[in-house]
Amino acid sequence: MVVDRNTLTMGRNATRLQIIFFSILITGYVILQYSWVQSLQRKKWEQFRTNISMAMTTATQQLRGLPLQAKESDSIIKNTMQQSFSARELGKVPFEYQVVMANQQLTSRHFLQLQREPTANHTFVHMLDEKDGLQPVADRLTITIPNARSIVLQGMNWVIAAAVTLTLLLVTILGFAWHWGHRQQQLFNARKSKAIEDMITQIRMPLHTIATAADNMQHAVQSADPHTLKDQQTVIQKESNKINDLIRRIFGRFDS
Repeated sequence: MVVDRNTLTMGRNATRLQIIFFSILITGYVILQYSWVQSLQRKKWEQFRTNISMAMTTATQQLRGLPLQAKESDSIIKNTMQQSFSARELGKVPFEYQVVMANQQLTSRHFLQLQREPTANHTFVHMLDEKDGLQPVADRLTITIPNARSIVLQGMNWVIAAAVTLTLLLVTILGFAWHWGHRQQQLFNARKSKAIEDMITQIRMPLHTIATAADNMQHAVQSADPHTLKDQQTVIQKESNKINDLIRRIFGRFDS
């Protein structure tokens, strides 16, 4: 029973260590995946901001001198901005704008509405400098892109899905490996316990015979029966040899 209890305790400790190890491994892998995805998102967002800024610079150069009070100015500004976006591989980015040039101002229909929700929408401002021939302080182009981060990161869905899939795959593989190893350990412990039980059974029978022979020898000594005494000595010697042979078979491999 002492052996079984020690084996059970050792098995439990080994299981705890395995669980801790796998938990640390999976946690570290998830942290690395999360950091990698966050890094990609930051790089993509910064690239988006850079492209927007360059597109606005190109657009303002083309819009120089545009009369903002003309009816077609709104269409011209939108088309110019979309062309600049396309040239920077931004695609058809939805936006609302406000242009201030030479004491004139033109604001798109939903610009002010988007300005009231700065958390969900992102605003970009391009100040016009002196070399454009415009007033440096007041003249500017402001655009607001609704749900800008969602637009930027929508191409990241496959990356996130791949990262989650790899994480689940790793968890599955590690879980299967742990379960298989735990099962093998249980089978090994069961075989070891069975071997010990068999050994104890095989040893117990000769010991019982020796104990009986010793008791008979005691009676033979008291009754002065040399024939019985010799027979019981032979039995004890025979059973002792059996025990020695059994011990050599079981533990003989450790002698080398």
